[in-house]
Amino acid sequence: MRTKIYALCGLLSASMTVMTAQDVVNGGFETWKETAGSSYAPSNGELTPAQRPGIEPEGWNGSSVNQMGVTKELVTKGGDENDAHVVITSDFVGLDLGFTKIGSNAPGYLTFGNPWVFADISNISNSDGGTFGGMEYGLKPDALTLSFKRTFGEEDTEKAEKAHIIAYLWNGTFTSTISGNTEVQDADRAVLGMSEATGDGKLIASVDYEINGEYTNWQSATIPLEYVEANIDETPTKMNIVLSSADYWTRGNIKAGNVLEVDDVHYLFYSKLTDIKVGGTSITGFDSDTYAYKMQGYDLPSADEIEAVTVSPFATTEVTVDEANAAINITVTNQGGTDTDGRQSHTYTLLYNPTVATQDLFNGSFEAWDEAAGYSFTSSNGALVPALRPGTEPTGWQGSSVNQFELVKEELVTRGGDDTNAYAVMTNTYVGMFGMGSNAPAYLTYGDPWLYINIMDIASCNGGTFGGAAYGYRPDALALSYRRTFGEEDTEKAEKAHVIAYLWNGTFTSTIAGETEVNDADRAVLGMSESTGDGKLIASVDYEIAGEQTEWQEVVIPLQYVEENAGEVPTKMNVILSSADYWSRPDIKAGNVLEADDVRFVFNSRLGSIEIDGEALDGFDSETYEYTINGTLPSMEDVEAVAMSQFASIDITTDEAEGTFIITVGNQGGADVDGETAHTYVLTFDGGNGVASAEASDAKVTAHDGAIHVTAPETVAVEVTDLAGRTVLVTEVNAGTTALDVPTGFYVVRTGAQAVKVLVD
Repeated sequence: MRTKIYALCGLLSASMTVMTAQDVVNGGFETWKETAGSSYAPSNGELTPAQRPGIEPEGWNGSSVNQMGVTKELVTKGGDENDAHVVITSDFVGLDLGFTKIGSNAPGYLTFGNPWVFADISNISNSDGGTFGGMEYGLKPDALTLSFKRTFGEEDTEKAEKAHIIAYLWNGTFTSTISGNTEVQDADRAVLGMSEATGDGKLIASVDYEINGEYTNWQSATIPLEYVEANIDETPTKMNIVLSSADYWTRGNIKAGNVLEVDDVHYLFYSKLTDIKVGGTSITGFDSDTYAYKMQGYDLPSADEIEAVTVSPFATTEVTVDEANAAINITVTNQGGTDTDGRQSHTYTLLYNPTVATQDLFNGSFEAWDEAAGYSFTSSNGALVPALRPGTEPTGWQGSSVNQFELVKEELVTRGGDDTNAYAVMTNTYVGMFGMGSNAPAYLTYGDPWLYINIMDIASCNGGTFGGAAYGYRPDALALSYRRTFGEEDTEKAEKAHVIAYLWNGTFTSTIAGETEVNDADRAVLGMSESTGDGKLIASVDYEIAGEQTEWQEVVIPLQYVEENAGEVPTKMNVILSSADYWSRPDIKAGNVLEADDVRFVFNSRLGSIEIDGEALDGFDSETYEYTINGTLPSMEDVEAVAMSQFASIDITTDEAEGTFIITVGNQGGADVDGETAHTYVLTFDGGNGVASAEASDAKVTAHDGAIHVTAPETVAVEVTDLAGRTVLVTEVNAGTTALDVPTGFYVVRTGAQAVKVLVD
């Protein structure tokens, strides 16, 4: 007798499916065939097809029976047109003669392969069946997930029979014999190594999940596939799934009436991580379903220092260093299928403190805004749990918009102005639900906002900022424009807004919310709470805005340097703009608003005073840069110039030919209030031994030969004062020239309504 081999093509091609997508074909069982396909009976080396009764899901083949005129629908449609599922029932198949039954219990199952059945009426124990073949498939899923219900018929009084969920992937071909005489390719038992086979087939992965007990309500199961270690690098070309209401491998255990209902069968392709290591050390508190982590540092590691361990051995990772946002992004991508949450990839973000590379503040004009806000952190059981804030916020800044457990979301920071002139709007807002909640402070910061929520004890709720930005300069002041308005709740318009800035080096380690340790919390840096570490506060300011200002106000706020640390160079800084009374939560009023724009550090590059020969330059103003002085050019040692900033530099040069002193004041490179980084003052000395800076009516005043000389056409009153305004001489001179003897020094000589500055030497 010639042997025939039944494969996945040729004779049976009409019942085969090529799976081109990553997911299971028609795994939701929404689409059904109008008529069922064929099952095959092996006999004497031949496979005889018989069309199954009833209907079945598109792409699948069921085990409904058509044997010698006996039909039985073991696969039926459950649910409704909007949400269908498959019902698989094991049942008796044969003849009931009243006094006896001829037949056996048949397994109800659904498969992508080809069902075959061998019935031996003369010896029921020889009856057998199963599946051969499957469908073309080329990916390596991580798990199979589905929903199911399991119930028992009257025959299974002990509810003992196990249902089976079976899946397997392979390549090559397994050739074996079924029913003792018929060769087929890729029979289930052969692929799974339960029967002998020839050929080049390699099993790559499989799972046989047993359902024990009764489940009258829908259950969800996620079943990991077990990969054969020796073949894990192989790529599958075929796969099959078997959903069986029966003990699939043991026909003697099959009980009539036992039912398995199944829905939402999908392959899962994991795109998550099990661990992240930075420089060989695992991140504390890592969880696969948490995608943001606050790192306690300012220096970004390189991509080579990041080790990401994937849940799936087949997923890929990409590490990118985002210097602009001080973040490391680790994107995990699977083979194109979906993970448990329906996504193909996940990105984990390590958030470091940003670095401000220039002297000025980053995006202090609020022109650039991110499409999505960043993370705030909730203190919980000693850990920081990230929550993605709603809305948008200025690039480089972190806002206090609220996301409480994904249940309550409030945007406290919004964008004002237009595309050509944007500014930040911070609005205190009530946050809560079911009558439980509190007013939340609206603020912007370079640090990371944290909050502690206790619904049972609102008074214990708290929050603040930790961290800031890496920064290495010593500004003199903080400047900004602002408007302040009040909501209806603050009837007395009493709440104060705050503008806070501080610079430090080293690290302050402290506890927030009584349980979570962080570095560089605002209160710790400012000495308002206990801390450990080597941190040193260098300068700070806490400027309170009281009252209502509906028009834009410009303010320049000097930073106060800690005297013993004034020589220290900062390595970090933070700025907080708060529409709330930042330090006192009970004082927060909903609806109060602070609008801010043009926030910047100021680096003074002007003089605070000039002295010549120990006398202050009369009429000096830091914003007046040219002076004409009656007298001869003094020596370098006789001129003392004092800068407004203790960190500014002063360069003095002289030009004897022009009779000028040139004093240039430079800062650390940042901008002064007028946007300049340096200012030059010019002192011009004119007139030999004395030059009149102005003439008094018709009188002429000069200084020479150690005296003041007044030449007048007629009698005139003369008053002589020093530069401090003290009267030295009051007299009246006649027409002609009169010499007035006074000590050496600078004087102001008034003749009538005119004043002349002279130097007597």
